[in-house]
Amino acid sequence: MLYASLKTAAKDEQGRLNPASPIPCWIDIESGVLTPTSTAPDLEMGSLSVPDWEKMYDLAISMHIALDGYGILGWDVMPTPDGPVFLEINRCPLHSKFEMEFQGLMNPTIKPLLDDALALAKARVKAAKAKSKEKTHRRSQFRV
Repeated sequence: MLYASLKTAAKDEQGRLNPASPIPCWIDIESGVLTPTSTAPDLEMGSLSVPDWEKMYDLAISMHIALDGYGILGWDVMPTPDGPVFLEINRCPLHSKFEMEFQGLMNPTIKPLLDDALALAKARVKAAKAKSKEKTHRRSQFRV
């Protein structure tokens, strides 16, 4: 997992939650504890953590394993009273905005993971091309 984040609703002038103006927060991958981003550095989080974080993390990881080979995906998972539920997959997550917010676009934590994902993608393309070439060769042997 590259990172985890949460968008929470901001409070309006009357102190009510306003979902139209979400505030992004980081989720510590190890603990599930929330921390503010630079867009809301004064946001008081206290020791808030994501409910059932371990189960949510496990759900996202198991779903990614099931779709191995699709590269970098964003998984939206939500806690419910009955446990975490999967909401959607983002095939093109806007992770660069989170990376820039966190440590810079190609930071030392994320760059090796992106390099590994790129190497895996290149290996799969190479294998697919070889398999296609082999099929073409077999078909050409049977032409009269």
